[in-house]
Amino acid sequence: TKTDDEIEDILFQRYREELAGNARLKQVIERGKSSDTYRFIPQFHFELPKNSDGLAQKLREEARTLFLQKRSKELLDNNELKLLWSLLESHHSPPLMGEEQYINYENYCKVAGIAGEKFKRYLTASTFARLVVSSSYPGKISVMSL
Repeated sequence: TKTDDEIEDILFQRYREELAGNARLKQVIERGKSSDTYRFIPQFHFELPKNSDGLAQKLREEARTLFLQKRSKELLDNNELKLLWSLLESHHSPPLMGEEQYINYENYCKVAGIAGEKFKRYLTASTFARLVVSSSYPGKISVMSL
């Protein structure tokens, strides 16, 4: 039988030979040459434009402005929030538990359908599932939690 030191020496020599020959690296490079996925990696990071490049600065500002405008259109304004609140109150599921109103999944889906496209982003099945886990009333969520 071999001692631990002898086994360690044998393994050390084997690993040293592998690294010296770059066997694994060569295999990866060869695979990369045969596969198009390694050759066409898109650039995903661009440096910020320099202050001297005025056109690039303006383009960046315009793109940012358009992005923020698009995001702000996706948000609900005060009137839309009031509409959502009234729909939730009118479609709550009886019975009332104290002063708090609860809604089941069926009525939740009705509200999502009535409310319109802009609200569907917020009234999803996963949102209901996350809230029903912490609900004290099984199968229903508090209207206030929405």
